[in-house]
Amino acid sequence: LLAELEKLSEEMNRILANLEGSTLGKRLKAASRLQNDVATKLGGQVAKNFGRRGTPAGGERLQELSEVEGRGSQDVSIIMDDLQSYYDRRRLANFRTVLEEMRQADVVGQLRTLADDLLKHQGLAISQAEYWSDNLDRWAEDLVDASKGG
Repeated sequence: LLAELEKLSEEMNRILANLEGSTLGKRLKAASRLQNDVATKLGGQVAKNFGRRGTPAGGERLQELSEVEGRGSQDVSIIMDDLQSYYDRRRLANFRTVLEEMRQADVVGQLRTLADDLLKHQGLAISQAEYWSDNLDRWAEDLVDASKGG
């Protein structure tokens, strides 16, 4: 009976570890979708102001998007902390690789900068948000592949 319980415990730990890895990937996918949403909404704001002189319309909407971006950078920072904790427990190479790429790209710092730049340079902010959306999505895919592999 104890041997069966031990076997069941090992299987449950493996399943929980895969679920946790998958959850980290899903959280990165959600962060990716947030960046894509910001880019889309920002594109709508730019279209409204295209060709206008003076103060852009929808300044409060731009401020809201900037705040969303700021919260998004905090979320990504928490995800990275959780990735580090997960890697410390499981030692999966793909998780380390993703974490190192994220650190090297300074994704959190860049998203914070994007939150500020969004108010001044909307056109550039659109491309930056799309860029980070693509990268976060790619990193999520790398994590999902790693967790499937065990």
